Amino acid sequence: MERFPDALRQELHILTYREWQGDHEPFDYERHLLQVVAVEHIVQAAEIAFIYDEEIESLQPPFVAYADRVAEQLGQI
Repeated sequence: MERFPDALRQELHILTYREWQGDHEPFDYERHLLQVVAVEHIVQAAEIAFIYDEEIESLQPPFVAYADRVAEQLGQI
């Protein structure tokens, strides 16, 4: 990553695997285009890439609530 041009590095949110695992600055969509996590082996890459059922289930309530609000607004139109 040191060889990346400065302009490119400014667009990336680069973390080591250990940084990604711990508390780190959240991804800033206004500042960065992409988050990159440097890994040492395939198991670390898989852990980053996989979405587990618990994570998907935790995302469902906010999406359903939002969809319900949008459906209600559309019904009023």
